[in-house]
Amino acid sequence: MHNGGTPLFIAAFNGHVEVVAALLTAGANTEAANEDGATPLYTAAYNGHVAAVRALLTAGANTEAENEDGWTPLHIAAYNGHVEAVAALLTAGANKEVATKDGWTPLHIAAYNGHVEAVAALLTAGANKEVATKDGATPLFIAAYNGHVAAVRALLTAGARKEVATKDGWTPLHIAAQNGHVEVVTALLTAGANKEAAKEDGRTPLRAAAYGGHVGVMRALLLAEGDDDKEAGSESRWTPLHLACLDGDLARVEQLLQGGAEVDSAGKGGWTPLHLALCGRSTEVAARLLRAGASTTQATGGNTPLHNASYGGQAGVVNALRRAPLEAKNHEGMTPLHRACQRGHRDVVEALLRAGADQEAKTDVSSFVVMHAVWMEALLLHLRTSPAVMRPGGPLAH
Repeated sequence: MHNGGTPLFIAAFNGHVEVVAALLTAGANTEAANEDGATPLYTAAYNGHVAAVRALLTAGANTEAENEDGWTPLHIAAYNGHVEAVAALLTAGANKEVATKDGWTPLHIAAYNGHVEAVAALLTAGANKEVATKDGATPLFIAAYNGHVAAVRALLTAGARKEVATKDGWTPLHIAAQNGHVEVVTALLTAGANKEAAKEDGRTPLRAAAYGGHVGVMRALLLAEGDDDKEAGSESRWTPLHLACLDGDLARVEQLLQGGAEVDSAGKGGWTPLHLALCGRSTEVAARLLRAGASTTQATGGNTPLHNASYGGQAGVVNALRRAPLEAKNHEGMTPLHRACQRGHRDVVEALLRAGADQEAKTDVSSFVVMHAVWMEALLLHLRTSPAVMRPGGPLAH
């Protein structure tokens, strides 16, 4: 990090303001950068040495000097949450909308690390809360992605739009649901985020949460009642049995079934109590539903209960579902055996084979392409929301 640093750079990095002042009085160059393109002002901002930052600003240091990654002193102060340095730079006229090579503004970066005071300072200064990175991610999306609920609330209070999607169709609610951030999901829902928003592939926040196995998020989504629920009537709502099954509450499930609850009541997207029991990994509840006559063929997203049990590695449920259609294919052209193989669940594979599953069954021609696209989308989303300059070691770590 000190590679190529001048005495002024070293003094600024360590926050020795009296030494900084002496060097400036002697005519030290405020713009002399190290090998990474970082100036003395940048390194003072990096470490949050606000007195050194102010001394350099008074001496006329350039607030917009970028390092080799396109980061300014304001970017790095926001990244590390040094709110006093952020405030000093803003007061000196630092450009609050300057973007890195990937389109990240200081507000994106403060939101990424959940530095809510820095987020608030930037918002108060008028930073654009709707600006998007090259991949379409707004500061709200970035905060939601990492589960920083305080930053999410600050952005929502400032009026950030909740439904702005990335180029891949992900809204803040989608990504918070997929990553299991229940507090963020709740904050977004309270602010009126659309829980039924679907990507081009039909994936809703609920399905995204199910994909990640996030039961708490699923419960929050099920409990959230939107205007469409109120208008459509009770037939579209989630029942107490759905929630009891998701929670794995066998006693409550028993009570509801004894009271006449409809075992195959389907919520939006075709979710039955059995599907939710499987998402909650509750073998006992699933077995009780099957004894009550729950359908083994009703699908959600093309996946039958057997598909979901196979994917989740629930061998006990697979055995209970042995009379279910073994060769049913989901929207990706995969049978339950394919799904078990996909996840490497040997005990489930063996149970399916014992039940007579076709070990030579082939996926649809397009299945590999579809699955490859899904896997690549998830990988790229992670990479896109973790800029190279934020890798372990980060800026200036040399």
